[in-house]
Amino acid sequence: MKRITTLLSALAISFTALSQTTLPTTWDCSGATPNGWTLSGTTFYTGSGNPLPAIRFDNTGDYVDIYFTDDPGPLTYDLTGNSFSGGTFTVLESVNGTAWTTLRTITSPPSGTYSPFTDNPQLTSRYIRFEYTLKVSGNIGVDNITIAVAPATPNAE
Repeated sequence: MKRITTLLSALAISFTALSQTTLPTTWDCSGATPNGWTLSGTTFYTGSGNPLPAIRFDNTGDYVDIYFTDDPGPLTYDLTGNSFSGGTFTVLESVNGTAWTTLRTITSPPSGTYSPFTDNPQLTSRYIRFEYTLKVSGNIGVDNITIAVAPATPNAE
């Protein structure tokens, strides 16, 4: 039994390590989903984006997670609301993928055009999540997501 537990733990660790991405990471929502990125409940706006397509969040609980290995620098993305009226969209960060801290809460997204946003995650974060936390009406479109690698800090002498 102990061998099975050890084997399962080793497999879980190796799977987790393989599903991370290195920074910088970027995705314009076209082509295959990059390594380390997980989409849940989302679809794509095939006729909308900056450029086409964009990720479409259309239900409470839809999310995109990005799991990375390096210290993060600025997080940039383009966002728009589509027929949005009420609701909450959040951008979150986490050091372990379980406990989340809010980077940004959006209750009045720009409408009709994709607007750029920049957030600055903590250096210890290893996960970013975009989540449609509460849908009242309308959808959210997100495109051109980039997480830069943190700038190197000079060694103290």
